[in-house]
Amino acid sequence: MRLSKKSFFNPMWSTSQISDGVEQAYEAGLKAGVNNASYSHKYIGEQITVFISKDGMLSTAYGQHILDASYFGR
Repeated sequence: MRLSKKSFFNPMWSTSQISDGVEQAYEAGLKAGVNNASYSHKYIGEQITVFISKDGMLSTAYGQHILDASYFGR
């Protein structure tokens, strides 16, 4: 199943919490000098991973929650 290799943000988080967490992870990655690589940052007790491109732009971000198909069928 395709979902088994994907992770997501905590489904209990609000949109604001996700945005804040991604922003904090991105800023921490830039401060750490991350370039063309992923960077993980702890936010509200959970890991958020961001990928910062070689030009310093945020490419993607995701949490560590594994969701299965039943979650999407709610």
